[in-house]
Amino acid sequence: MADTPDNDVLVRIETLAGQIARAKSPNPALQREYLELVGHFLADHGSHQSIAFPLLDIIELLEHAPGTPPPPERRTGVTEAGDELLAKVAAVIDVLVSSGYSSDHACQVVTRQLIARNVQIPAGGDARAWRNIQAWRHKLINSKKEGVAWRVYSEFKDELPKIYGTRLAEVAARDAIWDRRAKRAASAGA
Repeated sequence: MADTPDNDVLVRIETLAGQIARAKSPNPALQREYLELVGHFLADHGSHQSIAFPLLDIIELLEHAPGTPPPPERRTGVTEAGDELLAKVAAVIDVLVSSGYSSDHACQVVTRQLIARNVQIPAGGDARAWRNIQAWRHKLINSKKEGVAWRVYSEFKDELPKIYGTRLAEVAARDAIWDRRAKRAASAGA
């Protein structure tokens, strides 16, 4: 069987499961990584994206469990990505996907923009965290809950073509148009 990204993920899941089973005491970092990999694999390969939602919710609950110390901050000057910002990011990803990018590539592009602006990505902070952005977006789009995040997502998605016109996809790939400062600069330059 040829090596594929799916095989690599399954091998990593199996390796983590073995490490967790052999550990003499619980290792939250390994357990979290295992849950995330399984969740993303299910989201990518399930017949319906919502198959991974309960697992992603469990990961979030574990992160915010009473007595759980906050993860150490490795960077200074970091802004935490809230639901409103992530809703705008999801709208930008949609723009890139509709212009021909794969969902994975669009998430990677926007994740690099977030990291470059020192925005803390949910459950991660490096370039591989694009999967966390992708999972957050899938959860938003597939649950379609009424609320602030859904409203921001819908309004921002409608607003983008009015601001950028035909060059929307080009600008979205190059600039962080989810950032209010970038939007103001583009409006001033138009």
